[in-house]
Amino acid sequence: MITDDEVYGHLRDELAPVRMGPDVAAVSARGRTLRRRRRVAPAAGLAVAAVAAGLILGIPTGTPPRMESVAWSVESQPDGSVTLTVRQLQDPEGLSGTLRKAGVPAKVEFKRLGPGEAGGCAETGQVRSPKLPRVVSPEWGADEQRMTIRPDLMPPGTTLHIVIFQMPDPKDPAGHDWSAHLSLVEGEPMPCTP
Repeated sequence: MITDDEVYGHLRDELAPVRMGPDVAAVSARGRTLRRRRRVAPAAGLAVAAVAAGLILGIPTGTPPRMESVAWSVESQPDGSVTLTVRQLQDPEGLSGTLRKAGVPAKVEFKRLGPGEAGGCAETGQVRSPKLPRVVSPEWGADEQRMTIRPDLMPPGTTLHIVIFQMPDPKDPAGHDWSAHLSLVEGEPMPCTP
């Protein structure tokens, strides 16, 4: 009868030429390194793409890049017009500055109204240009307000005054309605008083 020691001895002799390469710890460390590289490579690729896009967009082309926040976006079009999209009433000063950078002298105000309050601004006595309908084309939707602005049609020395009102929707307590007061005034617009 063959004993266990004889079986183990025979197996040991047969498998002696077979050598295992690195130990388990080395194999695990290599796996962690490869996984880390897989996570870093896409992030590095995105960083390189962002830098390349910045360099490409930094070349003067006559059309500034799209400027956007979560609340609103401003995009210069090839025909010289500027598209403004408002999704939330946030940072009117930032939006005014962004519009100016896009070539639109503008002052933006956001007003939140309570139930039953009407959107509108009291008369300020400022001289208004009758060219407003040619300068601004608004499109009001449920979730966002968009307008196309033609700064090339604005008379010199005028400023586009955009006041957007948000009020509760009487049909939907969780929703809201929008309205706007748009004017093209000489000089700096007076603040809107509803």
